[in-house]
Amino acid sequence: MNKIFKEPGFTIFSNEAKYELNILSKYFKSDTNMESIIFVYSQKSKIPQFFIDTLATFNKKLIMVPFEEYNKIEYASAVEALNLDKTVMIIKDLRFMLKRLDERLSMMQIKHSCYKKIIIDIVPFVTDMWKIYFPYSFFDKALLGYSHSYAFEAAVRNYENDKTLPDPYDPIAIAQKIKKATFINYSKFFNFKLSTEEYKVTDEELAEYEKLKDSLFESETSIKRIISKLHEYSSSITFGHNLPLNLDKIYEWKDFDEIVINKSNLKVDNYLYSEMIKLINNTNILVENLHGH
Repeated sequence: MNKIFKEPGFTIFSNEAKYELNILSKYFKSDTNMESIIFVYSQKSKIPQFFIDTLATFNKKLIMVPFEEYNKIEYASAVEALNLDKTVMIIKDLRFMLKRLDERLSMMQIKHSCYKKIIIDIVPFVTDMWKIYFPYSFFDKALLGYSHSYAFEAAVRNYENDKTLPDPYDPIAIAQKIKKATFINYSKFFNFKLSTEEYKVTDEELAEYEKLKDSLFESETSIKRIISKLHEYSSSITFGHNLPLNLDKIYEWKDFDEIVINKSNLKVDNYLYSEMIKLINNTNILVENLHGH
C-alpha cells in the first residue's frame, strides 16, 4: 500500500464508500506534506453524506467543487488561492465527466496541477476500453504508454488492420501496467449468469433484412445509424427482443443473478452480442487481474 501512496497519484475502483474512505484515511495519515483537499464530484453522482462528513474530519482545508461548475470564477479562484504543491485533488465518479476537449477537464489536468491526484470510480472504464486511459492521465500519462487518448484509439485501429501487432485491449497486459497505481475491492464486476433465447428468422424475414441492409448501405454514411436501423428491424420481428444497442445498458444488470438475452440469428444481432460478450469478458478479466496483484 505504501508503494502506491508514493506514486504521483492513484485510483480507487470500488463499489463501497467505506472502502474508499479507509484508503483515503490511510493515505492522509501517511502524507505529512498535504495542507488542502480539492474534492471534485459530479452532480450526477449520489455521494453518501457520511462520505462528505468524513472528508471534513481530516483536519485539512477542504474545497468541494461540482465538476459541472468547475470553470466558474468562484471555484477556480478558490482553487488557485491554494498552495497546489501541498494540495491533493480527489476526483469522484470520473465516468460522468469524460468529455474530450472539455475546458473543465483541461483545468483539472493541467492548470490545477496538484502534487497528488486520486481518482475514485466504480469501474476502470465504461463501454469503450480506451477510456481506461482517462483515470491515469490525471497523474501519469506514460503509465499506459500513450501520450493521449487518441493515440490509444489509433493503436486499436492499427491492431484491427494488422493482427500481428500487440493487442492494445489485452486486459492482462493493461492490468500489469496500471496495477502499481490501483486499489480495487472486487474481483468480478459483471456478476450475472448469461444465457440466450435465439429466434430463427423465416426466409421472408431474412429477405426483408437483406433488402433493408442494401438500401441502408446506399443511403447512409454512418455505420452506427445502419446498425441502429438493422437492430430496430430485428427487434420488430423478435418476441421479447432485449439485446441492447447501447452497451451502457449492461451496467444496469451488473448485480443481477441471471440475464436472458432474447435475440434473432440475424448478423446484426450476432455482431452486437459478440461486442457485449467482449466487453463483459474484458472488464472481468481486467478487474480480476487488478484485484489479484
